[in-house]
Amino acid sequence: MEHLTTVSEDRTTTAPAVLHEQGGGLVSPTWLQRLRQSRAGVLLSSFPSLVFLLALAFYLALTTLHLWLAGIPGSQPTPSDAPPLADWSSGFAASWARFDSAFFLHIAQQGYTDQGLGAFFPLYPLLIRLLAWPLGGHFTLAALLVSWLGAWGSYLWFFRLAQREYGEPVARFALLCLVCSPVSFFSFAPYSESLFLLLSLGAIERARAGRLWQASGLAALGMLTRPTGILLLLPLAWE
Repeated sequence: MEHLTTVSEDRTTTAPAVLHEQGGGLVSPTWLQRLRQSRAGVLLSSFPSLVFLLALAFYLALTTLHLWLAGIPGSQPTPSDAPPLADWSSGFAASWARFDSAFFLHIAQQGYTDQGLGAFFPLYPLLIRLLAWPLGGHFTLAALLVSWLGAWGSYLWFFRLAQREYGEPVARFALLCLVCSPVSFFSFAPYSESLFLLLSLGAIERARAGRLWQASGLAALGMLTRPTGILLLLPLAWE
């Protein structure tokens, strides 16, 4: 009985307070405030995300400067049957489509039509093909978006792994070293490097967290991305 009376007294004392706060002018948070407080908002405002956005802005600025100095290759009129996005994105995408990206784009559009294409593993071209459909058939732009998303995810997973092992200050410094490395340029190009880095870091981070089934799945996807994915068996076996 004493317990019931204390519960009833708590209800009678807290309920008016809530009504008073509601009547005192409290308003529900806006959609922007709810987004900032959500898990996605915290992720977007995290240190790795900010570093990724700065790096992406830097490479986009370099691309714009290149197009301004060399002239936009896609400024000429395109055929009437061209994809709708080709008018404005052909010049931007053409400046990134170089060297091995031609093989990935060929596989994404036409499949493995040549035996020599077997060196390029299928996961990255498959993702390009899937993303090119909502983009109106612009495969180069789809390849760039897949690479950028892979780079963003790899930054997040790298920071999470380094933070768990060495603390946040070391993780911040290590991530900046990764971004400033000259070879990090390939993470933003239409190659499979960023996707492979994402899957490799994800597999190791999940293994360190004790999620061996998730780590095994990510390692399997890494083996479908690049031939060197077989090396992911070594850290998994160690764990």
